[in-house]
Amino acid sequence: MGNEDNPSYIPILFLGFIKPMNFLDRITNTVGLFLYNAAYEYWFRSVHQVIANEVFGSDLPKLQKLAKQSSALLVNTHSSLFGSRPQLPNVVEIGGIHIPSKINSLPKDLTEFLDSAHDGALFFSLGSMIKSTTMPKEKLDAILKVFSSIPRKVIWKWETDELPYKMDNVMTRKWLPQYDVMSK
Repeated sequence: MGNEDNPSYIPILFLGFIKPMNFLDRITNTVGLFLYNAAYEYWFRSVHQVIANEVFGSDLPKLQKLAKQSSALLVNTHSSLFGSRPQLPNVVEIGGIHIPSKINSLPKDLTEFLDSAHDGALFFSLGSMIKSTTMPKEKLDAILKVFSSIPRKVIWKWETDELPYKMDNVMTRKWLPQYDVMSK
């Protein structure tokens, strides 16, 4: 991705150093980063390559080459927990994101709607702070035009009983169990 791991001022998480590091910490951090990367390449990358070849076939390019072709990277960190560090725009911190271990069943109509989504489904919500019903007519019309032009089913958190326009591929609800829908 091109994101820099500079051991002179970015402590390795597993070593427990805090900023600012002294000279000895920086040397230890540099050696630790080198050993960590070497161990990853030797023990883990080769195992991952074998598994990927079993699943996707032996003509799969090397995982290192595929990684270099990635256009975005989601990382399980957050600056509030691990300290700030420079990140490229295509590296997104999502630390703390999770899906609960218990997934509740969905209402029958919602399950049937999602089961009939052969081209996939889109979950659309503006959250609890912005009401979709207060959207200006031009923006609402633009969103509805896009929704009507795609083959996917759309589940929209909409605060009133009905949309201004009836569309077969759009289902609205005043409240939606987001985790359960996303886990379906």
